[in-house]
Amino acid sequence: MIHLYTEHLKNIRTLSIQAYLSTPSNDTTKVSIDGSSSILTLTHDGESASVHLPVTLHNASAVLPIPKNPAKELHFRVPVEGVGSQVNGNASHSLEDANFVPWTGDVLTDETEIRCQCCASVIIPRGRVTQWKDLPSDGWAEMMDFWHCHKPDEPHSHDHAHSSKGYAAGSQLALQPGVGMVAVMSFLLTPQDCDNIELLPQSDQAAEDYSTICCAHCHTSLGQTRASTQGYELRKPQLSLSPSPDGPFATYDRQQWFACQLLNAVDTQGVRKFTAYESTSSPESPALKLWLFAADLDITSSFKPTVQPIRVAKILWQDCENSIGATEKLTGSVLSEGEIKFQASELALLRHALEESGALLPPAARTFQRWKVGLLEKFVPARI
Repeated sequence: MIHLYTEHLKNIRTLSIQAYLSTPSNDTTKVSIDGSSSILTLTHDGESASVHLPVTLHNASAVLPIPKNPAKELHFRVPVEGVGSQVNGNASHSLEDANFVPWTGDVLTDETEIRCQCCASVIIPRGRVTQWKDLPSDGWAEMMDFWHCHKPDEPHSHDHAHSSKGYAAGSQLALQPGVGMVAVMSFLLTPQDCDNIELLPQSDQAAEDYSTICCAHCHTSLGQTRASTQGYELRKPQLSLSPSPDGPFATYDRQQWFACQLLNAVDTQGVRKFTAYESTSSPESPALKLWLFAADLDITSSFKPTVQPIRVAKILWQDCENSIGATEKLTGSVLSEGEIKFQASELALLRHALEESGALLPPAARTFQRWKVGLLEKFVPARI
């Protein structure tokens, strides 16, 4: 068995190549790059495996040297020439699309229709919602409240109970019929704007403010209600969307949405380590520790042969106890970690995606100290 894995390390303009062999390397082991500088081939003991490289290698040697000492694991690093090197299959990625978010308010119109991804039941018919607005990033109300209270050089009162500034962390978001609010992972709408919906109350007393929103036809979970807004939060990964009557319905892999949410949390919370837990969480609920190790990699693997590279975020992860709500000392480790909420079904799917993605990596690269290593595929604007 030969397992090849390559990743383009953009920051240091280097292509990392890892190979795993079932037996130690010997005189028959050879690694070569074809004349187009885009395909890597390794031969060993009569076997061979090839992968498309994630980036074109200009002026690279056609044959890579094999270490003299026999080994089952081979590592190579090849310089990538030029700032604007061509990513195979796509133009070089820009900073602007490093965390591309589909279905934002500026691209949705009154002709947008939203359906259940599973059975295609219409949830939001065309013409029902005439205006779409993007919600501010997570935690916006708390930050505005903090800024108002601690604004320098202006007299102010710390009496929050009588504040009349019009917003606060405890303020309710006023939803209006015909107006859809858009977040990174969800749409927030009034109940009268939604069709083919049924509600299932939460049995957990800790989640008494929530009800699960399901498709009335296939009973797939689509989101949850929020008592604070009296609205329906529909999760994008469970939906398909068409922006116009002549436009096809689009739906995306859930792991792309998970990567999108994690990268957005890095931007808004300013940390790279998170506890991921269920939005209706209790101490007995499962949780994950997530560490965004590399935010933007182009990779290829012989385990999943593709012509185009796969754009991913590399995540270190581990199962953990759910400590949400527990009293903790404000240590450096606590302050340097954030929180991400998922629905129960989403958290299970996230864990499965991370576990399954480890197969793309050679065996030795699937763990790092006490962490497991996973990959989450990202959105690529050119393919959407």
